[in-house]
Amino acid sequence: MRMRAGLAWGLLLICAGCGPQSIYDQEVSLKAGDIQPIVFGPFSKEQTVTVAVSSPGSPVSVYVFDNEQTEFVDYAITFGKPPENVLAGEASTESATLTATVPAEKEIVVRLQPTGQQEAKVQLKITK
Repeated sequence: MRMRAGLAWGLLLICAGCGPQSIYDQEVSLKAGDIQPIVFGPFSKEQTVTVAVSSPGSPVSVYVFDNEQTEFVDYAITFGKPPENVLAGEASTESATLTATVPAEKEIVVRLQPTGQQEAKVQLKITK
């Protein structure tokens, strides 16, 4: 009986780290025209991250990219073009779930920007 209980606890401890790990889980308030970059990483090895965005009633654009690409992404968005150097992204959405493969040893940016002329309250959750 003790052996079974010990085995069950051992399996529980092993599986406790098996689920998604939260990197970021907060509400972000954005005024019209604001740009909010959230920088995270680097990771020691390649990771797949999930970025979930919810902004009911206030569409936002969300892009995930390598921090080294910030200048190029900002330039494209400033001139009304879709950025090419992103790992994942969606323009003008109230809800999105993006998946991106993040290279090892790279800082990653999640860029939020409201697309309307109103304030946006964005629930942002990033997991790996």
